[in-house]
Amino acid sequence: MRLVLLFTLLVVACDGNDEPGRDVLDTPDTPDTPDAQDTELPPQLDTSLPDIEVSVSDNELRNGVTAWVGHVTDGDTLGVWVGTGPRKLHIIRMLGLAAPECDKGSRQTPDGNRYVCTADQEYWGLEAYNVLKNLVEDKTVTITCDVAPNAPCEYDPFDRRLAYVSINNRDASTEVARAGAGFSYTDFQSSKRGQICKAEYEAQDAKRGMWALGTVSQVLARMNPNTRGWYNSHHDRRCDEAMR
Repeated sequence: MRLVLLFTLLVVACDGNDEPGRDVLDTPDTPDTPDAQDTELPPQLDTSLPDIEVSVSDNELRNGVTAWVGHVTDGDTLGVWVGTGPRKLHIIRMLGLAAPECDKGSRQTPDGNRYVCTADQEYWGLEAYNVLKNLVEDKTVTITCDVAPNAPCEYDPFDRRLAYVSINNRDASTEVARAGAGFSYTDFQSSKRGQICKAEYEAQDAKRGMWALGTVSQVLARMNPNTRGWYNSHHDRRCDEAMR
């Protein structure tokens, strides 16, 4: 009986699933990933942007830009609009020219209500305004300034742009001086000083505009102390140097 029991135990031990010398940790890893057919990527999406026509608008006041004159403020100051999309207003203090001062009031202009000349403050101030207004207001002009091509025009201390205004290839500063409505402004440098001085002297000789009053001294006597000061200090000397 004991021999039968022992034989039975030996048979059961040899019939197990575990193989001799093999540990559970030796079992090869089974990848926890699907078959290759299950990992195929979906078609790649087209994330590129559609072609869109963009209108680039540069409304900066640059050397050589075209502008529309919305209003003239006085004999040497005006407002111009620049840009092909949203337009921007720039106030220009014309380079090389000093027109007689005027009193200002609100008036309707092509671009709305603006403060413009209404009466003389200095002799010929209102007339100077009218000369520039008739020349450029509500017209297309070319803006240039004493900087590199296409560079932004500089500002003066009053946040105005320093620039020349040209219409039909005529420089407005020179034309105002030629009409006897302004001086060559020699207090600051200008690349066109020579031609503006020449136009001013032509007007003096022809007794045009304010020069019809009489001599230079008689005209200056009707100007304010500041105008007389810079004119008598260096105007003729600097004009002579520029015209050489």
